[in-house]
Amino acid sequence: YAVSRQLQTGTSPTIGSVAGAIRDAAKRDLRWMALVTGFALIIWMDIAAVLYFGFWGFERFGTEFIGTLLTTPTGLLFLAIGNTAGALIATAIATVLGLMLATAVTRGRNRLGRVAELLVVLPLGVSAVTVGFGFLIVFDQPPVNLRTSWVIVPIAHALIALPFVVRTAVPVLAAVDPHVRDAATVLGASPARSWWEVDRRAVTRAAGVAAGFAFAISLGEFGATLFIVRPETTTVPVA
Repeated sequence: YAVSRQLQTGTSPTIGSVAGAIRDAAKRDLRWMALVTGFALIIWMDIAAVLYFGFWGFERFGTEFIGTLLTTPTGLLFLAIGNTAGALIATAIATVLGLMLATAVTRGRNRLGRVAELLVVLPLGVSAVTVGFGFLIVFDQPPVNLRTSWVIVPIAHALIALPFVVRTAVPVLAAVDPHVRDAATVLGASPARSWWEVDRRAVTRAAGVAAGFAFAISLGEFGATLFIVRPETTTVPVA
């Protein structure tokens, strides 16, 4: 949250600035800090339990489970590298499509634009497991038979992350003064040049925040991935 606030205010986040933002938030309301601390403890208790049972198992302490993960055919290191590469691809897809859709939504503030925005955020109301199952049904016939392709994983991740990108970019693009675009057009700029010189400058930092969300979502996505992943292209969360 502190890093996101730094990016939105136009300053480069540093350790000192992040610590200062956290300190200021604590001064404003200690009750919120206590609430956040409580949630953090709950989250870390879950992670600690996973680590505990990963080494202890169900009978005695050992490294059999962790050793099995490390000695998989691809190996944990290669799984992590492949998982990161897939997350980067999903981030690129979600960011590019998200900015295009956000531009279309803000440029056409009519019924069609509202319907498009509703369709974009629809995956937020659907379980990721349902999304993965839908991918198996839809992409199982030529010429888009992707069930056995590794490409299906980053595409599914991009679809899940797309609403976050759009919802982050829409308020920023909606705040751009349309008269600035008109001035660029009068000066001879094409629509693409107008977007690059006006909208792109306004949405750059928001796009960076959205890309961070998309990357984090893709990196840890499990529900949809469990349906569409293959043993030779598995991800770290599934492994």
